[in-house]
Amino acid sequence: MKRGVEGPMAAPVTIEHAHLSNYPMKLTACGRSALNSYPRSHAAAYGGRYADKRLKIMKQSVMTAVLVAGLAFGPSSLAADRGPSTPEERSKAVDLVRALESDPFGVEAPAARRWLTQWAIEVPDISVKVCADLMGPALGKKYPYSGEVGLHPLFAATRFAIEHPDQAADDNAMYTAGTEGTLRVYEVILKSKPDARLGYLDDLVARRDRGVLADYVAKVSKKQCKS
Repeated sequence: MKRGVEGPMAAPVTIEHAHLSNYPMKLTACGRSALNSYPRSHAAAYGGRYADKRLKIMKQSVMTAVLVAGLAFGPSSLAADRGPSTPEERSKAVDLVRALESDPFGVEAPAARRWLTQWAIEVPDISVKVCADLMGPALGKKYPYSGEVGLHPLFAATRFAIEHPDQAADDNAMYTAGTEGTLRVYEVILKSKPDARLGYLDDLVARRDRGVLADYVAKVSKKQCKS
C-alpha cells in the first residue's frame, strides 16, 4: 500500500487480509503517500523505514479503515506497479465520489468504495492526505454507519486532488475538502436513518454552516496530524 489513514483508534487491529500489509508504502506521519515511482522490491528500497514505529501505526490504521468499511481485496487485486491515472479513471473517480455523496446506500455503493479504495492505493500520480482524527467517533465500530462515513474522507480528498491539482500542497484545504465531503454523506444518511445522528458530526456541520470549519480543521490537524 502507498496510502495510510491515521486514526484515533488505540485498540489493536486484527489484520484479516495479511497480503495488504505487504504492499509498498511510503508515508509521512499523517498518512501522506509520496506518489512517485516505486521499485518492485520495496523491502530492499525502504529498509529501515519499515522499522519505524509510526509506519507500523499507519499500516494498522489503513487496515482499520478498510476493515471498518467492509472492504476486502483478493491477493492479486493490488498491482505491484502501474502507470499514471488516465483521464477516464479520474473522471470515473469523481463521478463515483459524487454518487456516494448523493446515495451512500445505493446498490452500486459497495463496489464504488472498493474501486475507489483500490485505485487510490495503486495510482502513482494522485497525492492524497487524510487526517482521520477529524472524524472522531464516526470511525469507531460503535457507530453503525462508520462504513459509509469513516472512509469517505479518503474519497472526498481524492476528488479534491483530481479537481484541484494546484492545491495539492495545501494540507488544510485537502483535510477540509475530505471533511466537507464526509458531512455531505452524513446529511444524506440522516434523511433516512435517524439513528445515524452523532453529536460530533453535528458539531462539524454547525462549524461548516458558521463558516469556521476550515479553522477548526487547521487547529485539529496541526495538533493530531503532524506531517
